[in-house]
Amino acid sequence: MKTKLKDTVLKILDENYKNDRSELIKRIEELGSNDLKPIEESLSSAHLADLLEVNAARLIQGKNDGEFIATGFKDFDKEFGGFFPGEFVVIGGRPAMGKTLLLISLALNISKTHNVLYFSFDHDEVMLSQKFLSALTNIPLEKLLSGILNDEELKTIKERKRQFESLNIHVNTKGRETIQAFKDIVERHIEKHSDAVVILDYLQMMNASRKWRAHESEFSLIVRELKQIAKEKKLVLIASSQLSRAVETRGGDKKPMMSDLRESGSIEQDTDKVLFLYRPEYYQIEVDENGDSTEGYAELMLVKNKNGKTGEVSLAYDSSMTRFKDYQPGKNLFEIPQKRWDELDD
Repeated sequence: MKTKLKDTVLKILDENYKNDRSELIKRIEELGSNDLKPIEESLSSAHLADLLEVNAARLIQGKNDGEFIATGFKDFDKEFGGFFPGEFVVIGGRPAMGKTLLLISLALNISKTHNVLYFSFDHDEVMLSQKFLSALTNIPLEKLLSGILNDEELKTIKERKRQFESLNIHVNTKGRETIQAFKDIVERHIEKHSDAVVILDYLQMMNASRKWRAHESEFSLIVRELKQIAKEKKLVLIASSQLSRAVETRGGDKKPMMSDLRESGSIEQDTDKVLFLYRPEYYQIEVDENGDSTEGYAELMLVKNKNGKTGEVSLAYDSSMTRFKDYQPGKNLFEIPQKRWDELDD
């Protein structure tokens, strides 16, 4: 008998020593039933015909759309179908490429239709909330941190306050950086808020909660367990990951490759999607191969997709890096209001 189960049985006996025998037997049988339930579920198998029947019925009734979780980036959703429950997605990029900004943009987009849990090891609550506020208002982060805002910016914050309560986003910056602690927090949130999407920033700051075998690295174990969490809880788990310095030493356009990810083998094996965030402007590449300016231009590269094709889509960002948006050639997506131009003229 397992120690935990044995201790629980002894506790029941101690609490119920005055009760009759039948009540004790009933409670212990219930305990045994609950303890065996996970084993029974793992041993059971589903008939393929039943699974096909369920999926066919959903398609015929037009109910399959509910599985699709849009990223909010139109080109990505149109080209690749967004994300699906059970998927583990990794987004890689070099430091200062904008990974956290992209995760915040995704969280804000997805929260319009689904609950989101944003898990950060890298920022405290104040800094993280300031970054979200910057994304919502288009006010540069450095201005928010300084607290020196003009009347127009203060007015924008007051107007956007109505949006705050409608955001289906919870943040956690206090969790311990272990896979077990992360799993416990996710389970509690799912029970209370029915979170459909969990975002983790970032992967390299997580530690294993148990010893790993000699033939596998700690990082490989973490990646495998994160995939299991996504699969078991039927949620989308999105995690950012650092890229190695090898990107900087290469010539050409310096676009990242799968081998640039730390422990790329385990990520390639256990993830459903791998994306790279790439900004040519970051590498002082001012024009592309067609001679067009790269200012405010980014690429979201889907280099691995278990459930579909790969490719890349274009995104846009403003010069103060507050948020990523859909890219529209020839149009400035982050236009300055005319009133602000008048203020600058004055």
